Amino acid sequence: ERCFTVYGLDVQESQPNLVSPDFPLRQLTLGSPGKPRPLYSAAYWLQSTDKVTEDYAVRIWDDLAPQPQPWVLVTVLFDNPVDLGEADLHDLFVNLRSSVQVTLETDQP
Repeated sequence: ERCFTVYGLDVQESQPNLVSPDFPLRQLTLGSPGKPRPLYSAAYWLQSTDKVTEDYAVRIWDDLAPQPQPWVLVTVLFDNPVDLGEADLHDLFVNLRSSVQVTLETDQP
């Protein structure tokens, strides 16, 4: 969320969204400072080989483990406001998650 503000976007709404029971993501509505109309939608999650979370603290706590896992931050920015509850978008998120999972598992020592 901080990355979007650095680029001059206001986070107008930020809320969790469950794609499935084991797949939470954070959905955002983004706009310009001082303008109430949303301009963009975004979604993000953090993913390791065995966890998916939208909570950055979970990822930080994992770094304190004796053998921390590699993590990927997946961010999707839409060029207009969209309903992230649409079935097509859920399919997109599930496919992205699967692709990231394959990469994480392939890159393990």
